[in-house]
Amino acid sequence: MEIRKYTKEIIPDVIDFDKRLRVEENFGGWEIDEKYINDVYKSFDVERTILT
Repeated sequence: MEIRKYTKEIIPDVIDFDKRLRVEENFGGWEIDEKYINDVYKSFDVERTILT
């Protein structure tokens, strides 16, 4: 197992993982459609405060 920082560049990998996971466990109730994918990309444009 490898832990990777969640960056905009790996969103396609994350979406692929989400799709495969939902085949096994569809408990989220969200459709992984274009709106969902666009919202994920847009989430990186939101300024956040990260506590360290």
